[in-house]
Amino acid sequence: MIIEQLDRHKVLISLCNRDMDDFALNFDDMSFADPHAKKILLRLLTLACRKAGIETKNKRLVVEALPHDLGCLILMTLESTAKTSPKVYRLKQAATDYCFAFENSEDFFESVKMLYESGSDYIETSAIAMDGKFYLILTAFKLPKNIVAILREFGSQTGFNSMFKAKLFEAGTLLAGKNAITQIGKAFAKKK
Repeated sequence: MIIEQLDRHKVLISLCNRDMDDFALNFDDMSFADPHAKKILLRLLTLACRKAGIETKNKRLVVEALPHDLGCLILMTLESTAKTSPKVYRLKQAATDYCFAFENSEDFFESVKMLYESGSDYIETSAIAMDGKFYLILTAFKLPKNIVAILREFGSQTGFNSMFKAKLFEAGTLLAGKNAITQIGKAFAKKK
């Protein structure tokens, strides 16, 4: 048996097959639900912590056992039980979907071309055709004014909700997904 302190909270115990036999441990039955295995694991923890000088009082124990050809590795980690409040991260605003409709293909392709040439291809966009109209769906926290100006010059912003979005994706024809401005814009824009 080899006991090695990895840091001030972790101890690695390496048991060879002979150690496993001496302790009457079987890897498949090794858990705290088995009284014999629990007793042996707690003894090993006590021995390992004494050897490493690790304090176990008011700490939670996490035991991980990994089999290998020559026996078993047991990683014991002690975690503080002191109550600490978890960190909460909040986004100031979630990304929103914006939808613009275009009456014909000329207006649609011209607006996409202008968006691409203006360097707006970083915005996640999808292009869909449905019922003779073309739709451009943009996902962003907030659309810059220059993008809105281009889109409104050729199309109109639609009332957009999850039902309409689902209808577009189910009944419409997807022209380009995720990065429609780049995919379509490359075909129509002048080479840079």
